[in-house]
Amino acid sequence: MKKVSVVYNPIKVPNLEERVAVAAQLAGEFGYAAPDWIETSVDDPGEAMGRQALESGAELVIAMGGDGTVRYVAAALKNQGVPMAIVPQGTGNLLARNLDIPLTDYEAQLRIAYGNTERTLDVGTVEFDDRKPETFLVIAGAGLDADTMANTSDNLKKLVGWVAYVEGGARAMLARGFRVRVENDEPGPDGHEHHARSYMVCNCGILQAGVVLVPEAEPDDGHMDTLVLSPRGPRGWAALVTDIVTRHRRGHRQMRHWITHEATASFNREVEGQVDGDAMGPTRRMKTSMDTQSLLVRVPA
Repeated sequence: MKKVSVVYNPIKVPNLEERVAVAAQLAGEFGYAAPDWIETSVDDPGEAMGRQALESGAELVIAMGGDGTVRYVAAALKNQGVPMAIVPQGTGNLLARNLDIPLTDYEAQLRIAYGNTERTLDVGTVEFDDRKPETFLVIAGAGLDADTMANTSDNLKKLVGWVAYVEGGARAMLARGFRVRVENDEPGPDGHEHHARSYMVCNCGILQAGVVLVPEAEPDDGHMDTLVLSPRGPRGWAALVTDIVTRHRRGHRQMRHWITHEATASFNREVEGQVDGDAMGPTRRMKTSMDTQSLLVRVPA
């Protein structure tokens, strides 16, 4: 029988014994042996565990946790030819939302994991200043989105889920803007400085609550959608939010949008950075690149 490993975040996964039993029962229906379960740790949120699963001969690796667990497991599986499945257990669950994976139905999540339908996704890499490169699957950014992550209480997220980001985002809107220069080797970014409240490099286009930030963005389209958001004052925010909610039918000059494969953003001051919802601390430079079609992911049929 085919071997499967589950890399799980023990903080995010309740009722573990029950979940182990259900996963083992369903595995047999699809020709898999009962899964091995590998626990993540504070020191290593999943990358070493993903490599451990590969070394053990796993033919499927299930990432069970939040977007952080998913991206660390993806870092291990990238370009390895072994599919990853997602059982979302976090607050944002952004990649699962973009792939139409159910957020609460555990049995449905497992049936997708054990099934045969796959997409081959692009995988992003981001370097903040001269720090260790980080893998991202959804969005890497600096400014408002990162401030929102940094300002949101973990306790509040446990109580109300993704709604907690509303409170963090409201506080982040009060932060001052910054200047950003975006450069790459393709047409688009002009190399000029722009006023910004947020700089984002997107592999996917859907945010919490189903908000579509970039309608045309797909995680397997072979490029990244790079945005500079630059609203000024309450009216500017209102106009920009209206533009996003109406899926850009109105258009707005305070959202610049470029297609990139590699890009470097330089900021005139330290700005908070984030990767797939994890705050990364202040940065003055953000360099992104991508591996096209490098990660197999199980998706709904």
